[in-house]
Amino acid sequence: QDTYGAYASVFVIQAVGLLLAGLLLLRVDTTLFQQRVQRALGDLLALELD
Repeated sequence: QDTYGAYASVFVIQAVGLLLAGLLLLRVDTTLFQQRVQRALGDLLALELD
């Protein structure tokens, strides 16, 4: 019974974490984030090619 409770608690923690991550992603401006990542990757590639 203790192992079942441990698995259940881990599952609940994961579910709550997933919900929190989803809510945080909804609050973040994903298009701006993607633009920043693409710009950073572009700068990195430009440095590598030089």
